[in-house]
Amino acid sequence: MRAIRGRITLFLTVLIFVAGNTLFAANVSVDVQKSISLFQPDDVLPQRLWCGYKDVVEYTKRIGAALTQSFQAAGELQPTNGAVMVVVKPQYQAKFWLMSSEYPVPERICDDFRGRFSGIRPPVVQAGPVAFAAFFTINGGGKPLVTEANPVPLPPDWEKAAKKLPRPIRFPEDILAVVWPDEPGASQSALTVPDGFELQMLDVTGGSILKPKGWFYAFSRDAHNLVWTITKEDPHPDGYRIGLRVQLVPEASKSVKKSPQAIAEEIMAAIRKSAKVLNECAPEKAGVFTSACLETKETIATAGKIGEYHVLHKTSWSNEKDMVSITTFGTPYEEWNRYQDIYCQMKNSILIGKDLAKEAQGSGRAQPVGACPGS
Repeated sequence: MRAIRGRITLFLTVLIFVAGNTLFAANVSVDVQKSISLFQPDDVLPQRLWCGYKDVVEYTKRIGAALTQSFQAAGELQPTNGAVMVVVKPQYQAKFWLMSSEYPVPERICDDFRGRFSGIRPPVVQAGPVAFAAFFTINGGGKPLVTEANPVPLPPDWEKAAKKLPRPIRFPEDILAVVWPDEPGASQSALTVPDGFELQMLDVTGGSILKPKGWFYAFSRDAHNLVWTITKEDPHPDGYRIGLRVQLVPEASKSVKKSPQAIAEEIMAAIRKSAKVLNECAPEKAGVFTSACLETKETIATAGKIGEYHVLHKTSWSNEKDMVSITTFGTPYEEWNRYQDIYCQMKNSILIGKDLAKEAQGSGRAQPVGACPGS
């Protein structure tokens, strides 16, 4: 088990600071620590938390408050250190495991916390689970739950699963496949639909995108391009001020006699020449596709008026698939901050897919569950 834990330690790379909770009842004091540990590597978390960590921070605050209330209501307790392991999956599924360094967490506390946990809305995650642990101390604490030899406290059923799995272990995915397997037929490609959004199927490809409710959808095509737009305003007849445009070039090399990478690089070079670059992200490979982005300030004429716009351009290409996609999201320059959260949910559309509407049915249904050692 030591070798497994040594490997797991490599994934403890992210700390999120949240407000601590310290409450006192007649016979119990509870201190929820000010940080949590996330267990996926840094290159995986952005693919699952499209809008960053802020929703996880808020979720953790509420979990800390619920933990405090459950232990406060329990009456007299012996000192201990503890942790709650939380896993959030797509489609608002969440599960917890409670652990203590000195004694099994009493069933009455676990039951009380389970009820409170079920009322906490999980954050939106996509394309796989997000796992983290929040730590707490009861009445000053007991022996450490986390040590050099035990950097990641595993619930008992996680320990059992880990001992039986072949090495190396992908943590936590391989263990979760045993202790909390996905339901038969579940697909990680189905998008979780956040509040205020709806799933928009894309013409021709059967792909999907998250569209803000009330926004407009349009599709067009020519001999070489497929173009989808999601806009806040009706784009006809004068164009739009706020929206997302996705252009897909299948069989790209046949269309322009260049490789997809060369096409993408020429597009980004042209943008650099014509706009003020505010920020950029280096090319990053994900599967057979590579993506790069440019954030710019541009002067654009829309509806007969010229204005300053904040625009984010993302190009993705695959020489193997012979495809290029160009995603462009823009707003008037002074309105960018109002729409960043909308963009972060829309940016990772699934351009090509099948039966995703069926897979996405049930989005928004929370399925929170939890366990204590011995329960």
